[in-house]
Amino acid sequence: MLFLVLCTFAGFSQKHGPVNRYYDSGQLKTEGFYRNNIKIGAWKKYYKNGQLSSAYTYTNKGLLTGIRKSYSKDGYLTSETNKLKNGSLITKGYYESGDLFYMYTKASSKGNKWFVNNGFYKEYYKNGVLKIQSNYIEGDLDGVWNQFYKNGNKEWEVEYFNNYRQGGYKKYYKNGKLKIEGAHLANLKHGEEKRYNENGVLEWKGLCKKNDFDGDWVQYDSIGKTINVLKYKKGKLKKASNTIVLKHTKVPEGHFERVPVYPGCELLISNSAQKKCMSEKISEFIKRELNTNIASGTDLLGRQRIHVFFKIDKTGKVTDVRARGPHQDLEKEAIRVIKSLPQMEPGTQRGKAVNVPYALPIVFMIQKSSKTKSPIDNPFLNQR
Repeated sequence: MLFLVLCTFAGFSQKHGPVNRYYDSGQLKTEGFYRNNIKIGAWKKYYKNGQLSSAYTYTNKGLLTGIRKSYSKDGYLTSETNKLKNGSLITKGYYESGDLFYMYTKASSKGNKWFVNNGFYKEYYKNGVLKIQSNYIEGDLDGVWNQFYKNGNKEWEVEYFNNYRQGGYKKYYKNGKLKIEGAHLANLKHGEEKRYNENGVLEWKGLCKKNDFDGDWVQYDSIGKTINVLKYKKGKLKKASNTIVLKHTKVPEGHFERVPVYPGCELLISNSAQKKCMSEKISEFIKRELNTNIASGTDLLGRQRIHVFFKIDKTGKVTDVRARGPHQDLEKEAIRVIKSLPQMEPGTQRGKAVNVPYALPIVFMIQKSSKTKSPIDNPFLNQR
């Protein structure tokens, strides 16, 4: 599951020594160790049935090492992350049978605060045949993304640059013959597209402009003679010599995971730009909607921090909002504002929508005059 943080934060009280947290049933939920309010060493989480859920470690400075193992409720290993000799990480996921499902590498980001996809990504069918192969550079999909049939032959190849589609795309039949070829410009189909039959003979040729059909689309017979012409303008069919429905080529998504997208950030073509846009939009929304007068009704002074936790669910809606703060009125106001965030495009993992948890600190500056300010501490969206 994706886990995203708008900025890091400290706890409310000093913590030192071993920590055990429990479910209401009394079953152990989490165990680990704090030193001077910082998580260090080995930590473990458990399911309600007592089965180990995950095991991971922190450095002496409270940073995640990235080394981790995750288990299903039934006890089988679902994924593990280990360190390579060059200092990068390699993650492997498994089917319930124990066969390899996927593997990819990560490297430390600037400041070593989190890890980003860097290097290869591979995914496999249950029969062990390679399904997907791609490459990441500092978190961005870059180079040729490949997808294969179960027989091992290539199905798709799509060029990426800086995390968006840029350059050629090709689709093949199971027999290895070219089926479709075209090009992307700034993540949109743009330019000439050709379509072939299973014998490699050209059947259709035409233009795409910003994902729409545009201009003449010509259909050919087996000897290359024109048998049909469809005339388009900005995606609308203007004239056809024969009645026929031409369908758009659906190029598959190359990213194995994508973060949610805030309304107004959809047209940004790079993943990093969308994340930055989302952070800025949420910051602006909270500053605009937060009722700072709430703090005047408390006896608090100075810098007061409320930690808000929420999820963006599979439909893009904000759910499961909760908050921790020095006063319940501040908590209620923070929850109210976060619940009113607009619906977004949901995050995805391997083409399927997933729930994405977030953590966000909101800060009130309460002065003696009871006037308040409510900035968000450096809201920069980081993937972890």
